[in-house]
Amino acid sequence: MSVELGQIEAGRFHASQRLSNGSQETAVQSRAAQNLDEQAAAFKAQLVTAEQRQLFDYWDARCIGDALPKRADIDPIDFPRLLPSISLLEVENADQRHAEHRVRVRLAGTRLRDMYGRETTGLYLDEFLPPQNDSYWTAAFTRVISQGKPAQGVLSLEDLGQAGTFQFWLRLPLVDAEGNIAMVLGLDTLLVSEKARVAVRNTSLESLIA
Repeated sequence: MSVELGQIEAGRFHASQRLSNGSQETAVQSRAAQNLDEQAAAFKAQLVTAEQRQLFDYWDARCIGDALPKRADIDPIDFPRLLPSISLLEVENADQRHAEHRVRVRLAGTRLRDMYGRETTGLYLDEFLPPQNDSYWTAAFTRVISQGKPAQGVLSLEDLGQAGTFQFWLRLPLVDAEGNIAMVLGLDTLLVSEKARVAVRNTSLESLIA
C-alpha cells in the first residue's frame, strides 16, 4: 500500500528577504526569522515518533537563518541511539538545477538492511525500493531536493512482505559549499500494527494509514 501525495508533509522554507533600508531590513529579517521558527514548530508537531523529533531538532538547530546545514555540520556521534535507523543519501547532479536528480545511498544503518532484506549502501533508490511506490518517493524527494524543505510521512511495508508494519520516515536536506542540496539525511522508524495506529492517533494523523 502506498500513501497519496497529499499525505507527504513538507516543512521549513528557507527564503531570504532583504531591503536596502537598515531599519526595514532588520524588521524584515525579524519577521522572516519568526516565520521560519513557526514553520519549524508546525512541521515538528506533525512528527510521530520521539526519534523523528530528536533528529529534526538536531538538524533545525544547525539551520542558521535561511541557510541549511552542510554535511560537515552533522556529527553522528551526537545521536548514537539513532544510528541503526539513519541513512545518508547522495544527490547526483546537485549543481545542475534542471538535471535529473538520481539519489544513491551513501550510508545506511542496520535497520534499513533489515527493512529491505538486503544491504542498500551504494545502491540507487530505484534499485531496491518497490516500483509501485516510485511516484510517492519521487514526490517526497522532489520536495526535499528542489524546494530545500524537510519532509515526513508513513508507509505500510506490506509490499515488502511485512504486513502490519509501518515505516515512519523523515528526510532532511543538506547543502554543499555552493548551497546546492547535495545530500539528504534520513531516519526510518518501524512500528508494528497497533503501536503504529496508536502513535498516529496521538498526533492526529490517523488518516495517513487509514
